Amino acid sequence: MRREKIAFVLAGGGSKGAYECGALIALNKMGIKADMVCGSSSGSLVGALYCQNDLKIAVDMFAELETDELFEIERDATIWDYVKAFIFRNGADPKGLKDGIKRYIDERKIRESNVDFGLVTVEIPRIKGHYLWKNDVPKGKMQDYILASASAFPMIKYHEIDGKKFIDGAYIDVMPVDMALKHGATKVYAVDLLRNGIERKTDKKKKKEILIISSKWELGFPLDFNSDRQRSMLRMGFLDAYKALGKYDGEYFCFEKNTFKNKDTLFAADCCGRFFNLNPAVVYNQRNFMRYLKSSIKDFENSGEYNEHEALDTLSAVFSSQSLDDVGEDGGYGSIVLAMAAKMMREGKESVLNSTLLSSIFDETLAAARFIVDNNLYRLHKRRGFLTRTATFFYKKALNNFKPPALLDYITGRYFVHKVKTFFHKKKS
Repeated sequence: MRREKIAFVLAGGGSKGAYECGALIALNKMGIKADMVCGSSSGSLVGALYCQNDLKIAVDMFAELETDELFEIERDATIWDYVKAFIFRNGADPKGLKDGIKRYIDERKIRESNVDFGLVTVEIPRIKGHYLWKNDVPKGKMQDYILASASAFPMIKYHEIDGKKFIDGAYIDVMPVDMALKHGATKVYAVDLLRNGIERKTDKKKKKEILIISSKWELGFPLDFNSDRQRSMLRMGFLDAYKALGKYDGEYFCFEKNTFKNKDTLFAADCCGRFFNLNPAVVYNQRNFMRYLKSSIKDFENSGEYNEHEALDTLSAVFSSQSLDDVGEDGGYGSIVLAMAAKMMREGKESVLNSTLLSSIFDETLAAARFIVDNNLYRLHKRRGFLTRTATFFYKKALNNFKPPALLDYITGRYFVHKVKTFFHKKKS
């Protein structure tokens, strides 16, 4: 029987290469080794270091780098800074990237490795894609072609090789799965960094040969290198690889196997954690998940973002439109979830929120609210009487705005005399 030929395919994504490092570490820990590795942009850089058995260098590089260390551009640069660099200098100069490639990429190690290595780059102005395996790369040019593959023009300056200009491979194939299949791969583990270039469609018949590892979370702007976020991405890539291979449960979060009794409860817990901003780089069991979630809900209430009365008004508007489009950001969704939970707790089984029809419209928010109710994660606030509400309003809206002279005017009646005089003056005029 012919041995399976395994390929790792790494998408382009700049700073998100940290996520790929985490995924590769997980695959190695599970005993999955590649016969070939290929990629575009940052994927080609990570792939080269994997090929030369220096993945630790890639991990350290992505864990520590900051944007201004890689490119000749100011710290905390915005997209407009890159636009200005393009206009005045044909793109930011990736000096730090060049230095890193020169220092860490060892062409001899890559060529002598048992793991084949491939990259994608694009020649301009012809927009011609070059799919190159290591034997296709001219000797002495490996570092140049890796840099060319990672040159995200126009934000980063194009790279010139032998009089030809090359830019990022993501402009033609951000995740070159077909490149690996055509090279003889029978099983592909592809790390997808989502929406960072042109993604080629793969033959549907070959889908079963491909396992995609990807994040449900937005990983950020590709040229924004932030060491803290990249360390978090590294961990998320590691956990998502384990999830993709069925070692953990969950979509947004990572749960130990069989943490929850069924898929519906798992789905509800996953949604609930997302609405209340739990950390996706943690492995949860039932005990620590409930503790973190309860604490996060309490913090959300105390933050001032949640007002039950206003949230119930918003909930009524949501029911009228049967859409969550106008709720706003995740804080808004947290308010809706708590408002739903409060309504279910007050109305019990008779609540309209127990309707199966609503479940199909508000699946995630409603599932999260029911999870909160079922696990007693929220305490209802007592409804205050008219006098209490009036006193609270007077205190917050009126007394807080009083100054001592104004308060004296109220007490002596001068304020009301002033009002009467003003009224008659307006009437005469």
